[in-house]
Amino acid sequence: MNASYTRQKATDATITGSTAFTMWGARPTGTNPNNFEEGLSNFYLPHRIIASVNYGKELIKNTRTSIGLLYEASPNIPLSSLSYTYGGDLNNDGFNGNDIIFVPKDASQIKLTNAV
Repeated sequence: MNASYTRQKATDATITGSTAFTMWGARPTGTNPNNFEEGLSNFYLPHRIIASVNYGKELIKNTRTSIGLLYEASPNIPLSSLSYTYGGDLNNDGFNGNDIIFVPKDASQIKLTNAV
């Protein structure tokens, strides 16, 4: 029998891609896409559990037969750390779907002013 638990937090300031063009355009941003802001990594797994059990028995003389089970569990990234993006090109950087939408936590984060 074997069991393990890991806990981690992984952040980075880039996004994976096959070319610089796709890496730059696919990265969600709230401002200028040239300003690399640190955020949760694509490979972030906050909690992970792995367990296995193996059983072996000699069913035929001098031949050992084994059976094993493996269990792995890890949650998706928590909803509190997700970014909501706009489907169009809100900041006119030439890429659709990478502009982060600010969702206020409560009314204190909303500031309204009269434009003159």
